[in-house]
Amino acid sequence: MQLLAILALTGATSAHFTLDYPNSTNPKADLTNENIPPCGGFNPNFDGLVSNFSVSGDWVQVNTHHPEAVFRFRVATIDNTTWIDLNSAISEVGLGTFCIQAGPAPANFAGKTGVLQVIGNGADGALFEVSAPIKTAD
Repeated sequence: MQLLAILALTGATSAHFTLDYPNSTNPKADLTNENIPPCGGFNPNFDGLVSNFSVSGDWVQVNTHHPEAVFRFRVATIDNTTWIDLNSAISEVGLGTFCIQAGPAPANFAGKTGVLQVIGNGADGALFEVSAPIKTAD
């Protein structure tokens, strides 16, 4: 019985996801606060390394620890903090890494710095990851 309790707790603590590209603002993949919106318990640091992100759509890499989840991809800029959906909700089945081409972002985002938000909704509810700064380009 104790083994079942330990296995249940282990599954609950590891059943999250990581944003692998663009880099996450969560530098140590600390998944304990991933349920805190909008950024998984972390504030974006706009002084860090900036990744380029195409306004017409770009690749996002996620490593999911859920056997099944629904993901949403959104962006916001420093001067427009309203989240803009890049895709309809995407269902993903299977553990591990997957890539999706997200986008497009609004044309007026071109040349601006912002962040990408990924929301994963699996067995344990909504979880949030936000990228390190992205610079949108054509």
